[in-house]
Amino acid sequence: MTRGVPQTALRKTCVDLRVKNRMSLKEIHAETGAAVGSLSVWLSAHPLTEEERRAKIHARVATPRKARQAPSKFLAWADIRNLSRADKAAASEAAVLFRLALNGLCVFGPMFDGSKEDWIVSARGGRFFARIQVKSPNTSWGQIPHFAIRCTEGHGKKRRYTIGEFDFLVGYDLSSDTAYVFSEGELEGNKTSIGARDEAAEAWRKVTEFLDAGVAQR
Repeated sequence: MTRGVPQTALRKTCVDLRVKNRMSLKEIHAETGAAVGSLSVWLSAHPLTEEERRAKIHARVATPRKARQAPSKFLAWADIRNLSRADKAAASEAAVLFRLALNGLCVFGPMFDGSKEDWIVSARGGRFFARIQVKSPNTSWGQIPHFAIRCTEGHGKKRRYTIGEFDFLVGYDLSSDTAYVFSEGELEGNKTSIGARDEAAEAWRKVTEFLDAGVAQR
């Protein structure tokens, strides 16, 4: 919460900026300083349209991103290039599980096969949950990691995830042993993938703020 501004007033301001000015989550965060986790909850009922998302893609100015974190210690003994897609997915999910546990969160697996979330988390003793989708990078080693925001549906067909299928996308880069945390709202304006960026690296506060914001609404 922005200092000196009551949460209820801040929430109303943020919702008004979305409803009246059609601002993206990133724009509202920059304008108000409201926590990304809180914005994900507050704006969930007021998504941007697909046309608005496309317009923001064309209007967005590219921001500098760090090319890559330092090489992971795993490179010394794991032949990452020869790992199968399933091996990379399993390693990514395990790495994210490890980090969620270190943040003191309760972690559960999805109840049904085919669910769009890989992990479901809550604060200890809490009743509010966050759904997490884990992705491995779809770029070669040495490039900036990019994580797909598309899924397979039907007979091998690809589509973009729709709003409400998960709360966070976490991209795990095995080559640098770095997890990049993106709220669903931060994916606005991205059609097929999102690139690693410094501000998303190990940004687990987004998840804890999201859970805190949900508790505050009850």
